[in-house]
Amino acid sequence: MYNGHPKCSLVCVTYNQAPFSRFSIESIANQTYPNIEIIVVDDGSTDGSQKILQEALEASGRPFKFLLQDNTANVPLNFNRAIAAATGEFLSPLSLDDVLLPDCISSKMELLTEDKNLTFVFNTSVSEIDSDGNAVKNKTRPFLFEKFDPSAAQMLEYEYETIGAFYIQGTVFRTSLVRDVGGFDEDMIGDDLILRTKIWRHLIQHPHLRFALIHRPGVAYRKHGTNIHLNTLRQVKTVVQWKNRYFPERSLPKLAVDWTEYLFRQSIVHGQIGVVEQATGYDPQIADIYRKRKWKWRQRRVRSRLRRLLGIGPKS
Repeated sequence: MYNGHPKCSLVCVTYNQAPFSRFSIESIANQTYPNIEIIVVDDGSTDGSQKILQEALEASGRPFKFLLQDNTANVPLNFNRAIAAATGEFLSPLSLDDVLLPDCISSKMELLTEDKNLTFVFNTSVSEIDSDGNAVKNKTRPFLFEKFDPSAAQMLEYEYETIGAFYIQGTVFRTSLVRDVGGFDEDMIGDDLILRTKIWRHLIQHPHLRFALIHRPGVAYRKHGTNIHLNTLRQVKTVVQWKNRYFPERSLPKLAVDWTEYLFRQSIVHGQIGVVEQATGYDPQIADIYRKRKWKWRQRRVRSRLRRLLGIGPKS
């Protein structure tokens, strides 16, 4: 406790984010909330990140722990290591290519400290910036504006339909909640999707526990060429693992089917048969999507090749 303000631990994971990590740490240092500690797990960066981070952490004026390790390529494991090192009553995850807006933490702590049954607070919109830090747009979740006070059950269904109910970066959780649900699943490649699903299920089982929404951005999400979300094959695998563990009785969400069809179309057009074979091995439902549509996609590839050979451009 610092002058009546309970501690919030910023739990951060990073790998080869040298161009962005200093700005992320500075955004933590510039938070209006006074009692913050910074926990950083660097997953064996090779791009000079560690020196940049050490300097930024020392200049932050905030207490910090800087944990270095060999590369694991396991984001859930790394977040769990950061959480294990956290000493705050509250915590907030952050990837060190994103940037917190100045009142991101204080706006949530104000609500959390007033209600012991309030377990986490998140923003219903997020700002987007490019690799140079220029604003791109604000991304919102319309459903959350239509239902100002949704239940955990409604949010779980929304999670299933959208595969992204809210952005965990900048969300403030009670540390006890994250630990009660077992943190992130280290045997799966998904991180935020898995944690949110576990939390919704936990709140359904404990109806006295609550969550709250803030209808403005709290974090600037940086869009750049190495964002994990740009890897469609990884997205498909993430959703298959998540669906099979937490919704085994249900078919794939429509959005996941759309992603899968896009992946197959692009893979066939570019002759990436290895990607197709890898994806169809994830789950029978994925293989079935390919089986039902492969001839259509192959015909499209043949037509595309013929147009190129004949010098005919794509139809306008």
